[in-house]
Amino acid sequence: MRLAHLGPCRIGSISFATAPPKDGCMSIAEKLNEELKDAMRCRDQKRLACIRQVKAKVQEASNVKGFEGALDDPLYQGIITTYIKSLRKGIEELEAAGARGEQLRGKYQYEIGYLEQYLPKQMTEDEVLSIVKAAIASKKISDPKQAGQVTGMVMKEHKGEVDAGLVRRLAEQELSRLAK
Repeated sequence: MRLAHLGPCRIGSISFATAPPKDGCMSIAEKLNEELKDAMRCRDQKRLACIRQVKAKVQEASNVKGFEGALDDPLYQGIITTYIKSLRKGIEELEAAGARGEQLRGKYQYEIGYLEQYLPKQMTEDEVLSIVKAAIASKKISDPKQAGQVTGMVMKEHKGEVDAGLVRRLAEQELSRLAK
């Protein structure tokens, strides 16, 4: 039986105030705790290490001087997104190492695949392109140097749903095509 917390809550060594999610679903923190317990029971070291890494990053973020926010789903999603970006960058660097980095590259790819379940579904490239075209048309932008403005507009409306690098690349391509 799951108890609803309406006051101080303690998860591991993290203490914070929380209220149950309104839709009855588990929060990311609760899901990670359940997954952590399951990984321990199953002796799944890869999943265990991944979850512990995320929890450590959340703890680190909450200990930053001046942190006053809640440990809620948007915070977890932001931390997971940042961690996935660093893993992707690590994979790119390990590709240069060749066979020496194969094992670590596999670990990173596993962690990315596992953690993506906690993030909102990303739009496809075609969906992003249609949004970029609509943003360009709405502001009547035609100079490729204004790709940053288009990227900013799209990211403001669709934060978490689209990759900023993809938006930037598509905006530059589309504006270059219009400038010809």
